[in-house]
Amino acid sequence: MSDEEDSHIHAGLVESNSNTGESHTSGTGGEGHTTATEQCVKAVIMTPTKELCSQAYRNIQELTSCCSREVKPMLSEKPDIVVGTPSRLLAHIQAGNLDVSESLEMIVIDEADLVFSFGYEDNVKAILNHMPKIYQAFLMSATLGDDVKALKKMVLHNAVILKLNETNLPQTSQLTQYHIKCAEEDKFALVYALLKLRLVRGKTILFVNNVDRCYKLRLFLEQFGIPACVLNSELPVNSRCHIVSQFNNGLYDYIIASDENLLQDPRNKPQQDNTQKRGRKKDQEFGVSRGLDFQNVSNVINFDFPTTVQAYIHRVGRTARGENKGTALSFVSIKEMPLLENVEAELAGHEGHESAVFKPYQFKMEEIEGFKYRAKFRPHYRGWRGRGEAVKSRAGEMHGNRDPQRDFSFLEDERNAFKKCHI
Repeated sequence: MSDEEDSHIHAGLVESNSNTGESHTSGTGGEGHTTATEQCVKAVIMTPTKELCSQAYRNIQELTSCCSREVKPMLSEKPDIVVGTPSRLLAHIQAGNLDVSESLEMIVIDEADLVFSFGYEDNVKAILNHMPKIYQAFLMSATLGDDVKALKKMVLHNAVILKLNETNLPQTSQLTQYHIKCAEEDKFALVYALLKLRLVRGKTILFVNNVDRCYKLRLFLEQFGIPACVLNSELPVNSRCHIVSQFNNGLYDYIIASDENLLQDPRNKPQQDNTQKRGRKKDQEFGVSRGLDFQNVSNVINFDFPTTVQAYIHRVGRTARGENKGTALSFVSIKEMPLLENVEAELAGHEGHESAVFKPYQFKMEEIEGFKYRAKFRPHYRGWRGRGEAVKSRAGEMHGNRDPQRDFSFLEDERNAFKKCHI
């Protein structure tokens, strides 16, 4: 056997949709070959986000609960299995805290289709240089795109591909997808009406396309007595996990989440924006639509329509999980109509729908004129409940003739107050 043939004795690539529990599968892969006389690291599970790391760790704890050996989250004690993002794994390897050059038997890469898009290509290449000559490798992916093929070529050799014959999204009997065509300026009044009239019931995730929209929408709902929590890349990882736990435990019914990491390719470095100039640090190892363990989500609302088909699929995949039913509702402005058409064409082709994928939500915009009036002219209160202050701005500040600089200061105050409440 040549050196090239001997370099990877077993390799596998698993493709499944985002509702099938890839992280749980990755845990079973790393847990089966960990018996040894000498304590050392035998398996590495690599995920693109910190949230997925936590989820994989919990899965391993459950899988090994009946084992005689205790699962300890201590790298210094040379655990059998190490879970981490590529950047953190490489940092510990370079610092000498983690040695996998001889003992490693298996590497599992979960959500492989996100590894390169999150900018980890160089990290993975560097980690592979520290791997032994012979090891077993698995890639878990929801799609088999160009990034997965490139990663497959880098990590696997003579791979066996296991493709689950499942649709990207649940059947229409389980997942109902609606859309509402509305003007961009009417979205705030529309979500206010839907939530206040209880037309949307149950735990709901509202997706927006950037961090500022997170706080702006939360501020807007707050002034009408609708409590909501925000989730974005600026919050520390412990705060994000705490917020998701509160949501799962029923403390909040609504989470407003920004999904910016799936809307851009980190390999194409964007120009410095106002966020970076003002020192607001974003966590590049953050993902909402994938990687967070939301439970019993009844509805997903695309307040801002996602810019790609895959982003839509992964957002909507947060509901109708397992045997539960769910609803996806998308607000679509005139500018977003081409995005809706792309998603509908893609889903209709892959899912084999005989009828339209999206149903028009039976809602007459003229019936919410009163809500639109209140949304536009109600005085805006900034401030977090519990701080004991409410500062009024002039009527229509958020939706009328507003001063952008004052709007930004409102968002900054809200952002800082929210962080203090969750750190």
